[in-house]
Amino acid sequence: MRKYTYVLMMCGALLVGLASCGGGGKSKNADSTDTSAQKNNSTSSNTSNESEQSSESSGNSNSSVSASKEAQVIQSYCDKLNSYAYMEIKSLFANNVTQYIGMKNTTNEALAKEIKRFLPTKSFIDYHAEVDQLKVNGKTARVPMNINWEGYQARVLTEIEFDDNYKIVSYKEVKRLPLARKIKTEKRQVVKTYQNCNYKSKKGDCPYMSFDYVKVTQAPSVELQEKMNKKIISLLSIGTGEELKTEADVTKAANNFVQSFAEAVKSHSANSTWYTKSDLSVRENNGIASVIYSSEGYGGGAHGFSSIATAHFDTNTGKELTLNDIMVPNYLPEMKKIATKVFRKLNEIEDGKTISDHGYSMNDNEKFVLAKNFLLEGDHIEFMYNRYEAGPYYLAPPMVRLKYKDIKHLIKKDGPLGHKVK
Repeated sequence: MRKYTYVLMMCGALLVGLASCGGGGKSKNADSTDTSAQKNNSTSSNTSNESEQSSESSGNSNSSVSASKEAQVIQSYCDKLNSYAYMEIKSLFANNVTQYIGMKNTTNEALAKEIKRFLPTKSFIDYHAEVDQLKVNGKTARVPMNINWEGYQARVLTEIEFDDNYKIVSYKEVKRLPLARKIKTEKRQVVKTYQNCNYKSKKGDCPYMSFDYVKVTQAPSVELQEKMNKKIISLLSIGTGEELKTEADVTKAANNFVQSFAEAVKSHSANSTWYTKSDLSVRENNGIASVIYSSEGYGGGAHGFSSIATAHFDTNTGKELTLNDIMVPNYLPEMKKIATKVFRKLNEIEDGKTISDHGYSMNDNEKFVLAKNFLLEGDHIEFMYNRYEAGPYYLAPPMVRLKYKDIKHLIKKDGPLGHKVK
């Protein structure tokens, strides 16, 4: 059976290595500065706290690191990973590369192919290089790199060697660096199958409902911990058609799903395998904790279903955040104009044509619809659309990414994202 999924994204054997920079169905992903695109599924623990301390490379620091050629190449590397331009990454490397993470004595073509093979298995990916911490000594640069994807966060110190033409000849991971976390979580899993079948079977013939999620076990306040856990259960309701309030309700919903399938089999109305798979993780960056939910499934009919939902909390105040808490008053008209330009460029909409002319239910400027769900990434905000939110089912849900530097005039200087524009 064909499984319909909204979001496939990126990783595998290069796990932490491709975790270096800032950036998850394969749908077009619009970027305010980069138009190469497409993004998002995986589960990993985000509960461990690395204890190693950050170290700086010896040597002289470039006086204007953020504007240096090395910084530009590193940021371009991140941008290409975030926008799925995998094969374009080879242009940043020399023809012959002595090392790329675990690959030794390889070529730029080979490493680009490995990235292309490796990355499209993760969701909600964001690569971000801390270029303000970049240290350059001769032809060698060291910089902390951050990676986020669904259920996983890491920060590593990378060492990058360049040739005279600023092409990368070596890319190594030196050590893991600590993550500043105020939120601790524990993984939870609920799986119920029909007649105890193997839901992991590649045959795809096992009806099941699964939940892979986390529970917040520690937060700066009991109030925040309770708020986040309540939101987590609420989001898990999306894929069930039921209103869940407790963890016990999650198990009950899975049992109900299997029972419904069994009844459908008896009545001969189940002509294919049903399944629902839900994943939920918590990501924390610079005082903002984000709850990220995704689900996919099939319950009969012409096609499957999928859903994405997010929620954000200020770890200092405990408040659940909306765009109104992050942006200046009356930000929306200007943000819609910027998003319109990004969207038109990505979709190559010619002058004289409108967005709706291309089949979408929204249109340009004031009629542009920003997705209800968004992610606050290392250097951008990403709007993620569910099916039917921007157009009919046959159109892949778009993702619109706006760089903070392009909307800095819309971000509250004293708000949760103020540090991004100061």
